[in-house]
Amino acid sequence: MFNTTAQSRGFVCSGRRSHRPNGLRDAGRYNAANPALALGARISGVSFFQSDPLRDTLKRRAGARPGLILPAVLLILALLGLLAAGFTFQVNADYAATQALTERMQTRLAAEAGFHYVTLLLRENLDDVNAWYDNEEKMRGVLVWTSVGARGQAAFGEVEDFDQESREESYKPAYRFSLVADNPADDEFRVRYGITDESAKLNINKATEKQLTGLIAQVVTEEVAVAPLVAALLDWRDEDENVHSNGAESDYYRSLTVPYRCKNAPFDTVEELLMVRGFTGQILYGEDADRNGLLSLNENDGEISFPPDDEDDTLNRGLYPYITVYSVDYNRANDNKPRILLSGGGQDSRARLEEFFTEEEVTYLLSAGAGGGQGKAASLTAYLDAASTNGVSSPFRLEDFPRIVDYCTLSPSLELPGLININTAPPIVLRALGDLTEEEITAIVQKRAALDSETKKTTAWLLAERVLEQDRYNSIANFITARGLQFNVEVIGHGDHIGSRIRLQIIFAMRGPVPQIVYYRDLTNLGVTYPLRREEEEEWSQSSDGLG
Repeated sequence: MFNTTAQSRGFVCSGRRSHRPNGLRDAGRYNAANPALALGARISGVSFFQSDPLRDTLKRRAGARPGLILPAVLLILALLGLLAAGFTFQVNADYAATQALTERMQTRLAAEAGFHYVTLLLRENLDDVNAWYDNEEKMRGVLVWTSVGARGQAAFGEVEDFDQESREESYKPAYRFSLVADNPADDEFRVRYGITDESAKLNINKATEKQLTGLIAQVVTEEVAVAPLVAALLDWRDEDENVHSNGAESDYYRSLTVPYRCKNAPFDTVEELLMVRGFTGQILYGEDADRNGLLSLNENDGEISFPPDDEDDTLNRGLYPYITVYSVDYNRANDNKPRILLSGGGQDSRARLEEFFTEEEVTYLLSAGAGGGQGKAASLTAYLDAASTNGVSSPFRLEDFPRIVDYCTLSPSLELPGLININTAPPIVLRALGDLTEEEITAIVQKRAALDSETKKTTAWLLAERVLEQDRYNSIANFITARGLQFNVEVIGHGDHIGSRIRLQIIFAMRGPVPQIVYYRDLTNLGVTYPLRREEEEEWSQSSDGLG
């Protein structure tokens, strides 16, 4: 076999072995210019032109290796790229989640700031109903924090509204709160910006059977029997196992699929009413599924969507806005001093009365009350009569009655639970008292809206303003008050720059200047369907016109 490489270099080989250059002499002849080749020839004794199968194989393998490495390298790079992309995605997702949680927490803190805002307001204006019941200027869109403008990062209490255009021009973080409430006396399309005192509701732990019947009958439909509901409620809260007529005690509740005992104790929450026989979510909440007091589209579409409704363009609020378990008043004057017991108070009562009344007035109050609550001393209005039981003329006139109601009492009890606030109770609750006519209820609602807070500090304005006659006042005097000390706050935290909103319900009692929370619930899952921004209010008004 001929070496083609040798031929290409100009060597002529005859194919015979004797013609191949070998040995030291041939190597020197043909390779004088390449000592390395000559040395190789001398060492191997074989011509370097001769083909080597092993060397050729190694060369082929060496030549094939780059073709295998390249795809492997590309595959590794692709996997590294995927890992890097996945890691980047995970980091961005974690950052976005952290940012969302941060904004949600800031929104919740903005809502809780609204609660503290209310407690500060009540410390200074507890007796001023007009300051906290319906005050859009002070309770809508109150700024908690913003970085907009020269105010820096502290703007608490401002109510400037950033319109939609300015919000879209640049990122302007601003956290706010709004205090919202339902006003059952108005239509279903207006938001009341304020808080609600629990004394404006009927206390189901203290209400009489007559009062419970009067309230429930106004709320449920004609198909629902009222008497069994009232009887079951009374059986639930009383202390015994004696069944009222149409009532239910433990024997009934033990027969249920999931048995439990009758409580035989006062209600702890309003929602506990759902455990009482006959009371359903529809009776308690009516058609107001989101519990905002506004007639939403899904609450006026029949059976198309939840909740079921009668599609009559009117919102059935159920019992919930009108009942409570928290209301209690204290037998104290508006200056927080204990009221003076007129019957059986002795010398201590005289000394305290002299702080607020003249000597003649003190003598009359004690002499009229000496009968131990008999006759004219059975009610505070008795001290306005021309003469007492012992014939002494009364020095009091109608304009003096607010002082008597504020500083004096005929009850030795320190607590007066379940009294209804005549200044804020809606007509449906006033009707439950059972002794007022529709004309009297209308007169009360209209007159209290026109009076200032100072005049409404006691229930005496019902007489002083000639809203009720004396006998009519006496029929409800033991069931009413002119103030509330427990409050229901629904506060919404929201931001101008994000869509997150938090809705909280907090019920608390004012113990002097200190708020005591008795109920706390996050209502965000019910929806935050309040038109808080100006443009939202316009859209809501247009939709409400369509409903009407």
